[in-house]
Amino acid sequence: FRNRMVYGFLLVTLAIYAAKFLSISRNSYEGHQMEPAMSLFTTLRHLPTVYSIHFFLKFIVKGIYILPLVLLMMNIVFYLFRREFGKMFFQIISFGGFFLVMMVLYAPGDSDAGMEKNLLPLWFYVAIPFAHDVLPALASRKRWQPAVYILVLLCGLWGLTRAVNIYTSRLDYLKMIMDAASAETGMRKFIIQKKDIQMDRLVSTWSIANESLLLSSLNGPQYSKAVYLVDDLRDLGSYNMQAKDVFLSVSFWLQWKYTLLNSCYFNLPEISYIVFVPEK
Repeated sequence: FRNRMVYGFLLVTLAIYAAKFLSISRNSYEGHQMEPAMSLFTTLRHLPTVYSIHFFLKFIVKGIYILPLVLLMMNIVFYLFRREFGKMFFQIISFGGFFLVMMVLYAPGDSDAGMEKNLLPLWFYVAIPFAHDVLPALASRKRWQPAVYILVLLCGLWGLTRAVNIYTSRLDYLKMIMDAASAETGMRKFIIQKKDIQMDRLVSTWSIANESLLLSSLNGPQYSKAVYLVDDLRDLGSYNMQAKDVFLSVSFWLQWKYTLLNSCYFNLPEISYIVFVPEK
């Protein structure tokens, strides 16, 4: 707290963020992302009901965020027993403050993969105190070391295993959709409405078109398939349903000509997309 350089870095950081914040256009992607912060008090009043809170709680239940929370509690208990109350409150305030900022900024939600990416920096507020203070203190307590290391290892492996299961199941479901669509229609390019599939199993959906192309092409370009998801068929706008040399990619860059795809890896047939309704 007596180091003046820390306050200098803090002022510079605040100045940079203030300049960035004030320069954001309200009509830009970043401006849209900042809307919850613009209505901060309204968002805070409804915080228990927002998507970001539900996402965090869901992933705690699934076991993904167990390790960081265990380390957080270990840090707090360590500082409490060492009577280092300044560090304890700093740990609580830094973690809690950043957590609150993330919950507000991403209150409307994002894909699961996007939310995980957004929350990733939060764990530095746990890992740095643990590595800087708790681990060195354990060096003089030989009896505690194995127990702490085993606890960290087990929690980490549990979270990793749960995450692997979620994403393995996701890819299996996507592959099942493509195989069923091809078997039923004999085609390889599909448009599917989100209401017709189990969205909770797909986790992230904005990149499904590219992922389906990559996944289906693993065994060779002759197996390339493409699945494009829409909320409603009207979202396709001016897209010509009869177009044959088009790959539907993402909403913000919808139509790709075949010339943009490397034919050594991806070989979609020159046929139009068909609307497919899978059996749930």
